[in-house]
Amino acid sequence: MRTETKKVLVIEDDSGYRNILVVIINQLGYRVAQAEPGRDGVETAINDCFDLIFVGLDYPYLKGIDAIVRFRNNSKTKHLPILVYPKWESDWITKLALSVGATEVLEEPFTVDAICAALYRHAPLDEALFGIIAA
Repeated sequence: MRTETKKVLVIEDDSGYRNILVVIINQLGYRVAQAEPGRDGVETAINDCFDLIFVGLDYPYLKGIDAIVRFRNNSKTKHLPILVYPKWESDWITKLALSVGATEVLEEPFTVDAICAALYRHAPLDEALFGIIAA
């Protein structure tokens, strides 16, 4: 019997950074889609079925904050966990992201272990599938 794995959307404007995240998350056993911030990311999230959204926050544009607001106001995405990671240290961006609906903020620089722990907290893999991946 094949168990379906969880699907994660990575929204990040830097393609190099996005590709690294996609590889890491995929290696952890998740299916991964990727999108640019703004309209592309929002439309991808709304038009497909995801278990979690991973959003990069880039100052000064804050497109990720706008995306979080749109996700929380859309019936298809309002229930999804949204993990965000600011690319700079700032208490105000962390507070802002949480206030508009982010589920968790990963502190930069974050590690593979931090990504793994956050994913498993908010979109845990089926134990049978995880056993296959971990073997």
